[in-house]
Amino acid sequence: MAYDWTSKTSCLSNMKANYENARVWGSSAATELNNANAHIDLVADPEAKAALEHLRSAGNLINFQTGAMRVWGPTFNPTYAVIYFLQHHTISETAEPEEYVLTWEKITQAWSKADTFGRQATILAIDFMRKDLWNKPISLTDLAGYDWIS
Repeated sequence: MAYDWTSKTSCLSNMKANYENARVWGSSAATELNNANAHIDLVADPEAKAALEHLRSAGNLINFQTGAMRVWGPTFNPTYAVIYFLQHHTISETAEPEEYVLTWEKITQAWSKADTFGRQATILAIDFMRKDLWNKPISLTDLAGYDWIS
């Protein structure tokens, strides 16, 4: 079966369908485990009975594991927690992320709110950059391509 993963809606729809399939299969597995439990005591051979006990335990563990992965329950609201989260708490399909523009105002505001260590680290970084520029020739023609030179 080919799935359509081209949009958020189709992805969520496919995931929900697969979760529902897993729930149905988990329910069928639980029924089979109950049937096995009803018949396991009829097995006389101790080695065969031990092997069946191990299979029953493995089946229970797999059923618990898939149940935990589905985060499902008939009385849960929402029915499938992961699907609900993706539908209600992630970025919408149409939203474009805002481009972050760093301005001197944002730098000044952040710097003024910083603690002493933060301000010291900033000044230290600037001093290291200044030290790197010392004794290097520079002229206004070197900086002519920058917008801040008018």
